[in-house]
Formats: sequence, structure tokens, C-alpha cells
Amino acid sequence: MVKIKVFMRASGEPLKRAPIIVQRDSDDAPTPTVLTDRGGVASFDLEGGSGKVLVSGIERYHGPLSGEIAIGLWSMTQAADR
Repeated sequence: MVKIKVFMRASGEPLKRAPIIVQRDSDDAPTPTVLTDRGGVASFDLEGGSGKVLVSGIERYHGPLSGEIAIGLWSMTQAADR
């Protein structure tokens, strides 16, 4: 199980109803879109590996997919993390 927690860095407020997609490196096929809940968390039933996380269609994380992954944003229009 992988949990993606998305929050606003300035206020710490969770980002609600944001569309999250996980794309694993092994098969490059994206998961169906999952919206974050009121706590800013989206859960995926995935087993380990690595890949990237897209928040509202923009890559915000690339690395190991395990446990809880916290993604802090300054704004929704912020450029992709590279």
C-alpha cells in the first residue's frame, strides 16, 4: 500500500480533491486517477518498486514507491520538480 499525502508548504493545509496518478517505472502504465481525501491523502494498492507521482498532471515525485510519500507544494501552479 502506498499513500500519497499532498499539502501546501506555507500553511501545512492538506490539498483536498487533487487528482493523483502513479506511474511505475517497470511497466510505464499509469494507475487510474485517485482524488485526495479531506486529509490530502490518496491511497494506492501497489507493491514496492519505483516510479513517479503526478499531481494534477504534473510530475511532483520520482523515486521509491513505498509507505507514505509526502509532497509539499508552494502553489498548484508551481513548476514541476526536477
